[in-house]
Amino acid sequence: MNVQAALEQPRFTKPTFGGCDVEMEETIPADVRAGLAARGHKIKLLEPFSYVVGQGAAVVRDSRRKVNFAAGDPRSDGAAIPQEPPTQ
Repeated sequence: MNVQAALEQPRFTKPTFGGCDVEMEETIPADVRAGLAARGHKIKLLEPFSYVVGQGAAVVRDSRRKVNFAAGDPRSDGAAIPQEPPTQ
């Protein structure tokens, strides 16, 4: 998947060090959530694109094509803005 699609994937977080509690975005498939619950995980559902699971931004360099690809996380107010290459 491309870098933008990767940042948009559902996420989870573990709010404590001990126990089986986990918080996850409700966009994680129901069968995955059910499987985790069956194994004893205590799941708290979060809204899609919840800020609780963190925010990110990413840049990937394609050296072969000499192109940078950037992405902004929909969980934050940041943005990926392209920069023009330096002129010679």
